[in-house]
Amino acid sequence: MFPAGERAETVTSLDRHLPQQRDPWTLADNFYINIDDEQTGCLFSDWDPDDVAVLEATMDTAQPGQCR
Repeated sequence: MFPAGERAETVTSLDRHLPQQRDPWTLADNFYINIDDEQTGCLFSDWDPDDVAVLEATMDTAQPGQCR
């Protein structure tokens, strides 16, 4: 999960760290990264808005490298 931000910034970051890949980006040959969001996909489409707010608040407080 990435913190709230612009899709383009996330794509740029993934392209910089995982060159010559896209949709999906892969890490260590077995971790696949795909971007889905409310505008272009179905991410959170069936979630209660309060639950989405809790997730976003958790992501905002997570320290780099910390899993939640």
